[in-house]
Amino acid sequence: MMICLKNGEIEYVYDLSGMMRLIGENLGADARRWLEEYFRERDADETEFREHQFEVMVELRVCSVRLSDLVMDEEIDRGAIIHETGKIDDITRKWVSG
Repeated sequence: MMICLKNGEIEYVYDLSGMMRLIGENLGADARRWLEEYFRERDADETEFREHQFEVMVELRVCSVRLSDLVMDEEIDRGAIIHETGKIDDITRKWVSG
């Protein structure tokens, strides 16, 4: 990426470390540290979100398999099906509500 600095100089940035160097040189060490902390927190939040999302998908998969088994039984147990669909409803409501 080509960046034109305020003084008219052109700098080429090829990766994040190059951008952080440029920020440190032109905005100062405090600005660089602030951005580094911001990216660390954002990465941690994203990792936590993905882990939670995976757990929810596993729960939904378990309910889906149980429903498939219930439907395949010779005698359909409506109470058990209602129970599993209620679980799915609870899981999705929590996910949508945050």
